[in-house]
Amino acid sequence: MPTVSKTARKRIDDLLNPCRVTADCQGRTPLAKSTVVAEMAIPRVPEQELVMESADSVKAFDGAGVPGGPLFPIYHFNATALSQLLPAGAKVLDLFCGSAQFLQYLLRGRDDLCGIGLDLSQGMLELAQKNVASAGLADRIQFVHADAVTADRAIKEPVAAVTCL
Repeated sequence: MPTVSKTARKRIDDLLNPCRVTADCQGRTPLAKSTVVAEMAIPRVPEQELVMESADSVKAFDGAGVPGGPLFPIYHFNATALSQLLPAGAKVLDLFCGSAQFLQYLLRGRDDLCGIGLDLSQGMLELAQKNVASAGLADRIQFVHADAVTADRAIKEPVAAVTCL
């Protein structure tokens, strides 16, 4: 397994932890900093065509994340990188988790990790729960039906990393 130099790890940590880089977080976690976005004067209205609810779109997205699918190389790359960076016992929040193919792949590679999948599509979350149960990971992944803009209110527990693939 490749090692990450201290310099590279610090640069990655700085990217993942903007509160340490910018002094304006006043002790809040990076996820809590998203409150600034959530309190915009113009409310965000999710584009309904981008919320995959139809059975066909849910199935197609799910199939794209399996080995051999077009999303799998992205999942593999990110799971490999996160596996090197996450501390033992870490919790990962996956925004727009879809059918949870990425979370499953990441957690199969690291038995000590757990995850939270957040998605706005109820259809995706239903399939995600079935996928996770079939993979034997139901005790390590929980799901939240919410918009990513409200993640700071929907997720109350600390996480070591936030992904959005």
